[in-house]
Amino acid sequence: MVLLQAATAHADSMRCGNLLVLSGDRQARVLERCGDPDTIESSQRFLRRDSPFSKDKVIHEVNTERWYYDFGGGSLPKVLTFENGILTRIDIAAGH
Repeated sequence: MVLLQAATAHADSMRCGNLLVLSGDRQARVLERCGDPDTIESSQRFLRRDSPFSKDKVIHEVNTERWYYDFGGGSLPKVLTFENGILTRIDIAAGH
């Protein structure tokens, strides 16, 4: 039996020329190594979590940016997702 899975390809690193960016890198490091992205999408959400110090819920703001890179030359376009300035995901852009 062959099982096909329709999922986004996900990686923990991406090569920019002869340099590497990794999940956990800050935006400044990615800019330094890869240059400006072709497109940036920004969003914001709020998460409610239990506080370890009280019975109250704590609201955490999460700022998300998706940076799109297309280096051409036969490489697949990539989407880098940052949460609060930290690289959390590297995916192949949808449709590829």
